[in-house]
Amino acid sequence: MIGVNMAQTSIAIYPFEVWQKKVDMLTELSDEDVSAEVFLERFAMFSFDNLGFDMQGRVLIPAALRELFLQDAAGVQVSGARDYVRVISSQQAADEISAFSKEHQNVLRDISLIQSRIRASRDN
Repeated sequence: MIGVNMAQTSIAIYPFEVWQKKVDMLTELSDEDVSAEVFLERFAMFSFDNLGFDMQGRVLIPAALRELFLQDAAGVQVSGARDYVRVISSQQAADEISAFSKEHQNVLRDISLIQSRIRASRDN
């Protein structure tokens, strides 16, 4: 399946089972609170199951996703992201690298702080 990530900030290529779990979670959430329906609708609207490949084996990205996320990008970055493959424009990748560097000047310290919060919440 090809569509959007849960944050709806990039193109995502999912194994069908992973995509289905995300749809199920959003469906359950929408059943409990109608305000979540907009996220399910958008996730479903940008999901395509007819994944195609060109003669060189490259994934063909549907036009709706290209227009929304890549526009006229000269290049893309493809990376693994948890349980899916993430596709973003080279410009978006550069912007994210810059923002990450500004926000996390000491990565190991930031990870340690997260670990401490998790341990503290487990102890309570």
